[in-house]
Amino acid sequence: MDGDISALKDHFGSISAVIPCFNREAMLPAVLDSIAAQTLPVDDIIIVDDGSRDQSVQVAKDWATRHPQIAVQVLVQPVNQGANAARNRGFRASQSDWIAFLDSDDLWHPDKLEQQARRLLDLGPDYGFAYTGFRYVDDDGAELGVFIPEHEGDIYPDILGKAHLRTTSTYLVRKECLEQIGGFDDSLPSCQDWDLSIRLAQQTKIAALRAPLLEYLEGSGGNRISRQLRRSALGHMAIRRKYRSESRGNRRIEAQQLLNIADLLLRMGRMRYGRHAMLALWKLTPSKPQAIAGLILSCLARDAGSYNSMKSAAKSVLGQ
Repeated sequence: MDGDISALKDHFGSISAVIPCFNREAMLPAVLDSIAAQTLPVDDIIIVDDGSRDQSVQVAKDWATRHPQIAVQVLVQPVNQGANAARNRGFRASQSDWIAFLDSDDLWHPDKLEQQARRLLDLGPDYGFAYTGFRYVDDDGAELGVFIPEHEGDIYPDILGKAHLRTTSTYLVRKECLEQIGGFDDSLPSCQDWDLSIRLAQQTKIAALRAPLLEYLEGSGGNRISRQLRRSALGHMAIRRKYRSESRGNRRIEAQQLLNIADLLLRMGRMRYGRHAMLALWKLTPSKPQAIAGLILSCLARDAGSYNSMKSAAKSVLGQ
């Protein structure tokens, strides 16, 4: 570790990388390698195996044996409890000042943690959370798209309307902040990352790194919650119920929530329910182009396929 990085490490504090893992024996070594390659080293890696039926646990232990310079804990949950229960167990087992989450099929860029630490130090102690942009990639590593953050600072209550921060794999969070809010709410059907960011935004200011510092696998296997439209719709509805009192009276936030829910229902082919949600959106904001366009599209669409085709043509209006 050179002098500049050593000074940064001393000033910033200790970092634990926390990885929830379920049946990832093939991908796990590359994920761990991306942590080992960080220009700002982590103090330890905590892997929480969530009831894997493959050789993920052994693969993790073998990797740890080959990298004795890095402290690695492998915690095993014999029964699958979900990624967020695994994340909670992982961060609670950490003794570090900061927690960096990484899913077991995503890859950090080598300077991801260094850039986040420098940004947080520049902004000061009011900032206890940093996130970054990322590249969507397929199973072969081909780029499918790029997400660049726009929201920084005090972003509450804006974050009630939409999950602006995206994947937890970019999150670097002061452990004290996680402890204050109780970690992830694993009772939610999905959108636990969005819920966590809402509660963190109530506690601390948030730093954004406007660069893609993560490779996010948008694979064809379909085991990401974000690809399961039904669970995602249920998650959005649960967030709307959970924060109803906070968003009530804020038409912009309520409208964004309704638009998200209606869009998910229509994309999964629940046309009747999607139209009802779009109608509620239009009644809330009858003069807004998004509400008008969404209601028209929902009435014209026969099924999910036709809705998606028409939505692509009207994307600039809907803003989805």
